[in-house]
Amino acid sequence: MGFIKKHFFLIIPTTVTLVAIVLLTVSILMAESLQQQLEESVSLGRRIASYKDQKISSSQWELERQYQQVHGRDANEISTRARESSQRELLSYKIFPEPKETSTQIFINFGRNYRQALESLIGSIGALDRLTDAELNSLLKQPTKEGESRAWGGPATRGDLRLTGRRDETESTIIELICKQRADTIPVYGNPAKLSGYEFWDKFTYAGRQDAIEKCWYSQISFWIQNDIIDTIKAMNAGSSSVFTSPVKRILGISFNSPVREQVIAIEDMPRYVSSPTEGLATPWTGRMCNDDIDVVHFNVSVVITSKAILDFMQELCSEKEHFFNGYFGNKQTQKLKHNQITVLRPEVRPVNPVESSIEGYYYGNDAIIRLDLTCEYIFNRGGYDAIKPKSIKQFLGQSEEDEETDEDAGSKRSRRRRRT
Repeated sequence: MGFIKKHFFLIIPTTVTLVAIVLLTVSILMAESLQQQLEESVSLGRRIASYKDQKISSSQWELERQYQQVHGRDANEISTRARESSQRELLSYKIFPEPKETSTQIFINFGRNYRQALESLIGSIGALDRLTDAELNSLLKQPTKEGESRAWGGPATRGDLRLTGRRDETESTIIELICKQRADTIPVYGNPAKLSGYEFWDKFTYAGRQDAIEKCWYSQISFWIQNDIIDTIKAMNAGSSSVFTSPVKRILGISFNSPVREQVIAIEDMPRYVSSPTEGLATPWTGRMCNDDIDVVHFNVSVVITSKAILDFMQELCSEKEHFFNGYFGNKQTQKLKHNQITVLRPEVRPVNPVESSIEGYYYGNDAIIRLDLTCEYIFNRGGYDAIKPKSIKQFLGQSEEDEETDEDAGSKRSRRRRRT
């Protein structure tokens, strides 16, 4: 306190000096900023002033028109590409939108075409399932129990030789070598019975004309989606001839109403249109649902895959793909078109136990592997396929009478109407 009293007369001048220094510093900085703003304003003013002496070309409107035409072509191109994405080849040109024939045989034929098409898809990637018990018995020259043989294989059961413990060590080693040889001579494990609709059409029972048309329609949609998934696996495994070197090791299944299970899909499992957030297999973060322009369906696909290929697989699945179109009724010149209609909504990964897999007859090699489960959405452009969409499907979706055109140019007509409005 004595010090403060003794030097009190110095406190006020010192404080005033410090405040003055602060104010001076702030003033200098503000002045520099203000000067910079003034210089920019003067420069801008000079540029604006220089424009008054420039004359606008009499053809300026033509340049603007060209710009607008370019923008218009871009918009039309986008609309055309979106419509073409849903113009696809059909499994039968005798059913949609309404069969002209009255015989129920056309539906039986469709089911046969569908099953053959799925078999061709599986064959196109060189896929086979693990060896069945009957096949192992045959290779080992053992008698086969009645009913054990199956053309495409299937999941192991407690009746399989691999699980009964009836083999000695030598025979178990031979079985392991045989199963590994199967894995080394195919690029991926696969079975058409694991694809939705394959078993359904094998057991199809006619229950009325409209019901049969709708079953065919949803199966056609299903096939387009399954085709894209198989094309993805084909691209991922390109150049590989062995499960041991392939990124995608096994197709566990494709389904539209429930998670993929490893048993054969024998139920009626077909696509459903998603018209509200609660109708799909997952909450659509995209916000996309059926509307006046698009139809939306969800699907599940599950594969056994190397862990390092997860992102590549999802990227390939969502990439642009090619397809062919030869008119709504198969009577036009074939065109090669492109589509890109898949978005991943929910990915899940699970560990795969290689010991349990080998017991079932599946060998994947030394890679770190996981089970990848994807829930995805698939987008259809109504302008591309409404011309062949059955009337009952349109009514279910609440489409207006205006959309119920079935002639060759229905999609183009509706697009032109929308552009006019």
